[in-house]
Amino acid sequence: MSAEMPLEPADVSDQFWGVIQRANKDPDLFRSILDELSGDELYRFALEFMYASDALQQEPYTDHIYPDKDVSEDAIADMSYWVVSQGKGFYLTVWNHPEILATYGSPGTPETLGFEFAAEGILARRQGEWPAVLDGYADFARSGYNRVGDYWEAQHERR
Repeated sequence: MSAEMPLEPADVSDQFWGVIQRANKDPDLFRSILDELSGDELYRFALEFMYASDALQQEPYTDHIYPDKDVSEDAIADMSYWVVSQGKGFYLTVWNHPEILATYGSPGTPETLGFEFAAEGILARRQGEWPAVLDGYADFARSGYNRVGDYWEAQHERR
């Protein structure tokens, strides 16, 4: 899904990047950190993960993901998830220099596996069903807000 609003890297919260940084690229540590979050915090984290990765699933980034292969949308998504999972510093490097994506592995290899859907998995375990984060992301994309945090606060003020 492509966001209908432009993303600027500053639109992704420091809280989000703090969780990624604390995990230090360790999937088990990442899941344990997420497991400490409340349901609302997990849902917001999932929205921000989708938002940050969605921007990398568009040009000019897609032009540099496995440039000598015919890549699927899934492979493009996987690479964007992996970039987000590496943390804010690497994300900003890719943001400013998309051509470096051509130097990274093949779709589905361990070096391109990221933290995608971990928050949703924990929510599913807690709730007994997969959360409707994609629906929430679609609502956010149509909302006119440029930051998940602003959207999130507005939604919670209405409750």
